[in-house]
Amino acid sequence: MNPYLYSTLTSLVAISAASMSLIFSFQRNKEIFSKMGVLLSAIACLTLLTEIVRSYVDMGALSSTSVLLAFILCAMTVAAHLTLDLKLFGVLTMPLSMLLLLVDLFRTPATTTGVMEPLLLFKNFHIMAAIFGQASVIAAFSISLMYLWQYRNLKKKLISQLSDRVPALDKLSRLLNVTLWVGLVFLTVALISGAYYSSMTKITAGLELKVVWAICVWAWYTAILVLK
Repeated sequence: MNPYLYSTLTSLVAISAASMSLIFSFQRNKEIFSKMGVLLSAIACLTLLTEIVRSYVDMGALSSTSVLLAFILCAMTVAAHLTLDLKLFGVLTMPLSMLLLLVDLFRTPATTTGVMEPLLLFKNFHIMAAIFGQASVIAAFSISLMYLWQYRNLKKKLISQLSDRVPALDKLSRLLNVTLWVGLVFLTVALISGAYYSSMTKITAGLELKVVWAICVWAWYTAILVLK
């Protein structure tokens, strides 16, 4: 067992949960989710600090740049929320921290040369999560087109072109929001499980095109939810 790998994964899970909590709080103005996001950010901060200290004690060297930057961003997020009440700060910094740790994990040298049975099951779980996450992209795109079609017809007062088969704008907006959140959750799970799998085996080759694509889609989900 690689203690650095598992501590980074623990931090990554906490950071991803904190990101979604803070984004949801910012979007819906829910104070309880804001507090939850700050608590998760603090947990991630402590986990990263433990990893940094252990790395220095065991190997006499600093942790990777990604881990150090992620720790600084987590600490700044907690400080900004507790002292300055800057709720938007964590919405921007925590997703960035997640991206830094994801890149670090995908570039971590593998610890085994083959695929053990538990890892094979983990790989299948990762693939299913990725499929649902990518499918949500298609669903969100289709809903967006319907929304734009209805909005265009209403704006230009083309009442005759309004279709009863297409839901109203408010329903489309809610459906789009749900689709984006479902996609974000599944793709987050797929990225974390994929980073773990690539760190444990030599089957994958680091930041492949599919990994870059998944990270870009995740960033798109996050940006749309924040802007929405």
